[in-house]
Amino acid sequence: LCAGKKVVELGTGSGAGGMICAALGAESVYLTDVPGALKLAEDNVTAASPGVSRLCRVMPCTWGELEHIGAVREAAQVQTFDVVLASECIYKQPPETFEALVATIVAFSTPETKVLVGYEFRGELFDDLIFFSSMLEHFDVDTINIGDRAEAHRRHE
Repeated sequence: LCAGKKVVELGTGSGAGGMICAALGAESVYLTDVPGALKLAEDNVTAASPGVSRLCRVMPCTWGELEHIGAVREAAQVQTFDVVLASECIYKQPPETFEALVATIVAFSTPETKVLVGYEFRGELFDDLIFFSSMLEHFDVDTINIGDRAEAHRRHE
């Protein structure tokens, strides 16, 4: 999925998702988050193995901010990415934040881009429906429920 691909992670937090892509053979990985949230990812990239850290670049990217989107594109020397990651970014956000996230995903994507969004249902899907409805306007969406597999795995341990 990510071997040989250019990857961008939105709302990277710790950088774990993107660094896993680097470890799995991504060509390059851009770990992005709001400017005030980059230190943890920077520290983790610095502490990672040289093979992972040389593939990762931590950059600010506030969703919907064209200047940030342009800077990431310029650094990556691409307009779009092969893989876009976003995990734990969708939970009771205001509608304008969802709109900005979707706009950023669209800006970094083509019809061939794989967009992977990690989402844990926390009982209030209605609050997050704006995001999913907007994504359906731009992308073909497949849902993968890993909860059932995780529960089955716990039962067999």
